[in-house]
Amino acid sequence: MRLLVAVGDTALSHAIQGTLSNARYTVTAIDPKSLVSPALASETVISVLHKHAADPDEGPFDIAILGSPDLVAAVKSAQPSIRTLLLATTTLHGTAADAARMASARANAALDSTGDEDGHPSDQSSDQPIVTAKPDATLRLPFSDTELLSYVELLARDSAGAGPETMMIRGDLTLDLTSRKAYFASTHKAMPLSRLEFDILETLVRARGRFVGLDELQHSAGGSYFTQEGLVRRGVESLDRKLRNAGLALTKRDDWYRVL
Repeated sequence: MRLLVAVGDTALSHAIQGTLSNARYTVTAIDPKSLVSPALASETVISVLHKHAADPDEGPFDIAILGSPDLVAAVKSAQPSIRTLLLATTTLHGTAADAARMASARANAALDSTGDEDGHPSDQSSDQPIVTAKPDATLRLPFSDTELLSYVELLARDSAGAGPETMMIRGDLTLDLTSRKAYFASTHKAMPLSRLEFDILETLVRARGRFVGLDELQHSAGGSYFTQEGLVRRGVESLDRKLRNAGLALTKRDDWYRVL
């Protein structure tokens, strides 16, 4: 698995390289100094992608870890098959700078279609689309080594055709929905959960911080064997003990539960 790291923050770039190298990934990192200018950054990244794709000893990259949303379109244009992981400091919907760039692009496009500021027709075509590209996954800063490796594993599965829906990642907690295993602060050592405990944990993780009642937990567990309230309640209690042993805990409010 070949990974490209294009992150402008030197300390962060080095930390990512170390984590991925320790996990035995083949990592190529672009010098952060080459990523200061957006235009130069795109040219540099595209050049590296083309160079590796043309080198039989290297081969194309599988995943690109990017520190700027401006690089996503450049990477995808140079190698459409690559999976991209964007490191972001805000929500998944983009930054204020992204919104400002899009607004400016739309304004310029509108001006091109109607003419210049003096009303003269523009020579540029009015039907040129605004080129945008979304990353395959977004990881918000700050993040742990475990979270980074989990996202890389998710994209590796997606690249292999398994699909990103086979994993759920919430901070240091990772659920492998294919093998039905749960990991916390580790990508190798699974927690010893029963079938019922895994079903309960999956339901709580899917709730994304919302409190979930016993009725919903019973329904999600499914099957006549798991519909007894007492059994589900004991399952929640045993899951809580195992999560605490791993360093995580459920939040309880009466008969409502959540995991953050």
